[in-house]
Formats: sequence, structure tokens, C-alpha cells
Amino acid sequence: MSNQPSSKNKKHLVNIIRRIARVWSLLSIVFVLVIVIGHILNPEDVLPTIGEWIGILFFPFGVVLGLILSWKWEGLGAMITIGSLIGIYITILIIRGYLPRGPFFVLFAAPGFFFLLSWLLSRINGKTQKE
Repeated sequence: MSNQPSSKNKKHLVNIIRRIARVWSLLSIVFVLVIVIGHILNPEDVLPTIGEWIGILFFPFGVVLGLILSWKWEGLGAMITIGSLIGIYITILIIRGYLPRGPFFVLFAAPGFFFLLSWLLSRINGKTQKE
């Protein structure tokens, strides 16, 4: 008798992680869209600077693109999401001289970490099943 989780249990765990990632990604995407639509309907008088436009490419666009791609290509989408999260933090650090406070960006990009975990676990499960 082995203490190793069965293949069925591993698949179940991957499916749970994938569902969490998908539901959370939908909530993140909808909330970001609400914010973007709000900014479009109530534009500010001041246009973003070049640095701010670079930040906007990372968040919301890079994060949302990564979350959408994760539904089909978990690894690629997760890497784009996490890379965009890192990109927005670096951009804000360069522009403002400090990192953003609070969990705002991480909470919206968190599904990317779940997609990455799901992708990694499914790859590991696939390799162990072939052996």
C-alpha cells in the first residue's frame, strides 16, 4: 500500500484548482472592465504620461489578456498574467519611486498563479502516468 495520492485524486485536485482560477479570473475580468468603462464614461482632463501608458499596458491589458488566454493555454496565459503583474510593479517603482501598497494588483492577477499551478500539476500528472 502506498501513501502516494492516486492519479484520480491528483486529477481532481487539478480540476478544483482550475475551477478556482476560472471563476476568480471571470470576477477579475468583469471588475476590471467595470473600472475601464467607468474611466471611458468619465474621462479625466489630464491624459496619462508615457510611463502611465506603459503601466496601463501591463495592467489592465496584460493581466486581462493573460487571464483570457489561460482558459485555453494555462501555462502561456499564466506567464503573461504574472509577467504583467511584475511589469506593473516595476513600472510604478520606476515612475513613483516606491511600490504600490495594498493587495489590489495581486488580487486581480491571483488567478494567474492558480492557472500556473494547475498547468504545472497537470504536466507532472501526465509525466507520472506515462512512466
